[in-house]
Amino acid sequence: MSQRPLLSLCMIAKNERLWLPRSLASAASWVDEIIVVDTGSSDETRDLARQHGAKVFEHPWQGDFALARNQSMDHASGRWLLILDADELVSADSGPRLRPALRAADGDCLLVRIEHLALDGSASWQLTPRLVRADSGLRFVGRIHEALAGGGRALAAPLTLIHHGFAQSPQITAQKARRNLELIQRWVDEAPADFSARAYLAQSLMAGAGDANQTLAAARQALAVGQAGGVAKEQLTRAYHPLMMALTTLGRLDELIETANQCLTLLPDYPDPLYSLCWAFFQMKRWSSVCRHGRRFMESQDRWRAMPQAYPFPHNLSAGRAPEVLAHWCVAAARLGRHGEATEVLGRLLGEERAEAMARWLFGRLAEDDPAGAGPVLMRLATRARPEWRWLTP
Repeated sequence: MSQRPLLSLCMIAKNERLWLPRSLASAASWVDEIIVVDTGSSDETRDLARQHGAKVFEHPWQGDFALARNQSMDHASGRWLLILDADELVSADSGPRLRPALRAADGDCLLVRIEHLALDGSASWQLTPRLVRADSGLRFVGRIHEALAGGGRALAAPLTLIHHGFAQSPQITAQKARRNLELIQRWVDEAPADFSARAYLAQSLMAGAGDANQTLAAARQALAVGQAGGVAKEQLTRAYHPLMMALTTLGRLDELIETANQCLTLLPDYPDPLYSLCWAFFQMKRWSSVCRHGRRFMESQDRWRAMPQAYPFPHNLSAGRAPEVLAHWCVAAARLGRHGEATEVLGRLLGEERAEAMARWLFGRLAEDDPAGAGPVLMRLATRARPEWRWLTP
């Protein structure tokens, strides 16, 4: 009897003609089989999937993401299953590492890093199980924001998926959030004491399905439910993040500072509240506090960049905000007359991705107010380091 293939790609899709070809092409060279469960496409999704060698199965949408996920797994013949969304890519450097990682793995599933790209070019990331041993007994549960359940041993793998779903227009992002809201609201109605349901409601409202006041109310309810229910403190970040973002949008700086400090007291290694504090203190022109929290934020992110597999929280949502924090920190140090510190921070900023946009912002702020005269020194540094930025020279 022939041996089962090593790896099957399992995907669910509906009207994904724009993203599907790129997604399948990123994985096709590294998998033995492609399974696509189509839940009711009215575009060319099914034909495009077949053109990329996929076995396509049609299952009408029943309002349950876990059901569709499990259907895709049931059709697969591989010993391992790669769970991929149509708007995700296997990163170029991860493809060659994929099969060796599976051959060496002795767990039931592997945690991979998912980088969520945003429209402005920033990125956040999370570790999540996307490689599942077929005989592990793990199955997806949850009508929406489905998750693997059934126990099993999870191991971290040096693999990355790139998610493009958030790198779309605010209108499309909001449309997706509204599409999901009905399912999440039904979940909350059925299980009002379920922290995950409450947290996802707040996140969906934050993503565009509601406004900042609705997000604030939902996030506070989620936090209260989580604290009352004894949820692991690391999971409370799922409520703290939309709570802090809502307060930021509403400009309620004192409440934002209070909430961020509460979060830090509970979770001193969590970087998001440091980002919020840096931003809030900048609005208040409390320059020393900006510098202090900017440094702490970068120390935290540097630590998690060096060892992402050890990150204890569900998401690193402020990972892509390093250029913004560095720019705020540099301006604050310059306005305090701390030229050495400002120079050090600018040098760090110039080495980051998305540096140019934040450098433009930085020099714009110093053009408005530079009481210690740091601007010319910093401009010379930037001109030497980045001569390709023509706007730096008059």
